[in-house]
Amino acid sequence: MLSSPQTLAKLRRVEAAYRNLIHRPLATLSVSAFETDDHLPGLPAAGRPWRTCEAGWRWGRSGGSAWFRAQWVAERDHAEPLYVMADTGGCEALLWVNGKACGIFNHADYKWQRGDHVALLLAPSARKGEAFTIFVEAYAG
Repeated sequence: MLSSPQTLAKLRRVEAAYRNLIHRPLATLSVSAFETDDHLPGLPAAGRPWRTCEAGWRWGRSGGSAWFRAQWVAERDHAEPLYVMADTGGCEALLWVNGKACGIFNHADYKWQRGDHVALLLAPSARKGEAFTIFVEAYAG
């Protein structure tokens, strides 16, 4: 039976072994962020208190959100699809690329209910010098 405890445990081990082999890291981006209790209808307007943040930055007021932004410029042509991975620590997060909402990341704790959305398409390809402005709105829960 597919849902036996032994089979599920084996599938979790296989997933853990292969997860980091699915996408090869191309770059780690410098990120700035701000935290808010406001639920914004779109991208944040100018004047928000953006600050540089490092991996592990703690945020997450109850019911609040954090916005993250980064920029990436292709250093060469890429004929293959390019993906973004954003580990915000939030329950779920909305990806925006060049001003357009593109998909939702969800925390690993929720993958069995909402799907395993840890990488989202940045672009199907990119030309050298092409710039991408990336925003991620993460919800704390």
